[in-house]
Amino acid sequence: MFTHFFIRSGMGNARNQSHISRRTNPNESSIVTGKTSGSQHNRSPRTKQRKTNKRRHQEEDEEAQTPELEPDRLSELPDSLLLHILSLLPSFNQVIRTGTLSKRWLHLWTFVPNLVFTRSSSNPKKFVSGVSKTLTQSRVSKVEKFSILVPYSAAFSSDVDSWLLFAARNSAADLSLRFFNSVPGNVYTLPQVMCKNSRLNVLELANCVVKPVGLVSWNALKRLYFYGVMLSDAAMEGIVSGCPVLEILHVCRYVFKGLKVRSRSLRELVLSGYVHHFDEDDCNAYLEISAPNLRTLTISSCFYTWDVRLEDVTSLVRADLSFYLDIDDDAADVVEYDKYLDLLQELMEKLHHVEELKLATWCIQVLSVLEVRGWLSPSLNCKSLTLDTHIVDCDLPGLARLLDISPYLETLVISTETLSPSEFFVGGALYVAYSFNGKHYFQLRKSIPEGLLLHLKNVKIFGFRTVRWEVELVQFLMKNAKVLENVNVYLQREGFQCQSECCVWQETFDEELDLSASSPRAVVRFFESAEEFKEALKLETMLTLVE
Repeated sequence: MFTHFFIRSGMGNARNQSHISRRTNPNESSIVTGKTSGSQHNRSPRTKQRKTNKRRHQEEDEEAQTPELEPDRLSELPDSLLLHILSLLPSFNQVIRTGTLSKRWLHLWTFVPNLVFTRSSSNPKKFVSGVSKTLTQSRVSKVEKFSILVPYSAAFSSDVDSWLLFAARNSAADLSLRFFNSVPGNVYTLPQVMCKNSRLNVLELANCVVKPVGLVSWNALKRLYFYGVMLSDAAMEGIVSGCPVLEILHVCRYVFKGLKVRSRSLRELVLSGYVHHFDEDDCNAYLEISAPNLRTLTISSCFYTWDVRLEDVTSLVRADLSFYLDIDDDAADVVEYDKYLDLLQELMEKLHHVEELKLATWCIQVLSVLEVRGWLSPSLNCKSLTLDTHIVDCDLPGLARLLDISPYLETLVISTETLSPSEFFVGGALYVAYSFNGKHYFQLRKSIPEGLLLHLKNVKIFGFRTVRWEVELVQFLMKNAKVLENVNVYLQREGFQCQSECCVWQETFDEELDLSASSPRAVVRFFESAEEFKEALKLETMLTLVE
């Protein structure tokens, strides 16, 4: 505003000078001087000076009343800050449009280091040509982020090659290449130029083929995400060994026969939807993990191997076993199901030291079988236990066993939020071989382990639709958890026939729940809204951190 004020004042002085010159120039046209009367001509210099000052003050007053234009403060920012702002836009199409704002912005977008392209039109040819044209106009020397999301067609494989060559030449630090709608025989193969990049920090690939020739060298890579990527076990092992500082590895929908994941730098490993080839001559698929600094391990979705070897996971803090083995139940027998038991038993023994443990329906039901068979499981060190399951009769022995072997448990979470129908059953052969007799399971237990639930403070139950098992479980917890403080229950309306049935559920819960032996600080709260339930949990977590 201060600079703008002086610019406007300068313009006012120019007007005054022009006005005076017209009155004193003898060659001025008659419009100004030719009709000057004698009386005016004979006025004294002092009178003329007073009138001149009066006019000048009038013009200054008029200018003072004129509203000043607000300066374009955004355009006055330095280039580095403007480029950072443009880099935050979600799509590069939006970045390019800023070139129409003013001359200041006309070519600024060509220096933006974040290049994010997502196909927004139904014309793939137009999208491909648009990306190629944009890259030819780009003047950036080092690319921070390069992201492509597009349905793949072999017709423009050469275009994708040129895009990745651009990313490689400009040392892209964050590269994301995601294809969708790919079909067998029409899949993109990553070029060899991408197998060496000393600046690459994040790499995300989806639905493509990776066939590295020679060694992979991604010396700065810290985060690697593969979704539906086709590569051999040897290639995967070579990639991991070629990333000496890799910290996060996510692999989804990967086909393997014998995979070894060995890394001293790895801190987070997520394996989802692992399968292996069902060759008649080769049914010995295995997965081996050796990562001494690993902090988080997740094995989820469908999993086709009985052989998971955890060689060195001593630093592990969080483990998520949300996987299930989907085997043809008609072809299976009880002897074959013993492999399930051996797998989970070994995993539980290797993970006994973790502080946060999550299990889904399949694992819980296998634990039920182990409990019925008298398995002597090691004590768990977990402080937080999450069970992703609908509680049915065959879950109860496994659930009871988990509570028995978790003497340091502080938080118990039971959720049905992410279940899929294929996870509900271990298999008919197990039901034939073992009798669970879930009715009043907790009430009929003859002995309660000494020290059970001594530290349990918080219970969170999300999304129940039935009554019997939940009532009995909560009653058992209220009776045996001596320091229990909060029991939060979300009643999922979608599972009820009518709106009022939810209220009936709560009334039944209240009537059947015996709180006579409960902790003096225990509070049971019901929520009919998932949003309210989650907000309450966030507040509870914040208060815990403050304490």
